[in-house]
Amino acid sequence: MDFVAIDVETANNEIESICQIGITTYSNGKLIHEWSSLINPQSDFGNFNIKIHGIQPHDVKDAPTFAQAYPEFSQLLSNKYIVSHTFFDRTAINNSIQKHGLPPIENNWIDTVKVARKTWGHIPLASYGLANVCQFIGFKFNHHDALEDAKACGAIMSAALLDTDTKPADWYTPPTKTKPKPKKKTKKSEFPTPNPQGALIGHTIAFTGKLSVTRSKAAQLAADHGCILSKYIQWHTNYLVIGSSTKNAVGKSSKQIQAEAFNNQGHNIRILTEQDFKTLIGKP
Repeated sequence: MDFVAIDVETANNEIESICQIGITTYSNGKLIHEWSSLINPQSDFGNFNIKIHGIQPHDVKDAPTFAQAYPEFSQLLSNKYIVSHTFFDRTAINNSIQKHGLPPIENNWIDTVKVARKTWGHIPLASYGLANVCQFIGFKFNHHDALEDAKACGAIMSAALLDTDTKPADWYTPPTKTKPKPKKKTKKSEFPTPNPQGALIGHTIAFTGKLSVTRSKAAQLAADHGCILSKYIQWHTNYLVIGSSTKNAVGKSSKQIQAEAFNNQGHNIRILTEQDFKTLIGKP
């Protein structure tokens, strides 16, 4: 049951702008070592990011750069099972390694969001964000500090291993190698990619009816705040936003009827008006 958990904080919207790294090491489900360091990202700080983690430029003035800290933290990660909550941290680390021309770290990554879904999928969580899952398993932590978040991620993995009587290796899926396919014209992706630092990261949202803005604009607003867009209503959908028009004689769209049916079964799909949606994301 040996693994390491990692979390990073970033200075701005660039995923390589790492300004803090937290790493915790576990053996037999117990925390045995922790490591954390502020990182000088050598780039500007965004106000949005500062509001999230509280790290400011003067805090990292004398901190090591990513390349300077690499020899120390890479030893903690090499040839280990590494768990992170979403693969944002993996992408940030790997992209930073490439950016600085450093040797890649040989390791196996596990996403604890997927672990939590498979382990406790029947639990009606509002979302599988780090704070919500930790509240469910009873782990308290100081969110948006890299070391604290790494501990939280490790606690989720440890709890899942205990509840399922598994090992980290059981949760690791090796990347598959696929043959390159001939390039062909494809339609642009229907939904934008969720912002990994959005306040609603991990929440699933669907729209129905006519909105005051285009559907693509509404989808982009939701994605900017971390939401996963969905065509359909499923039991784990978090929000359904209803526009002004409906499609059937009973005055409700099929999506609303489906959402209400799931709620009658004990699920928690929040049905919002367009104005409620704008309030949710803080947009007038």
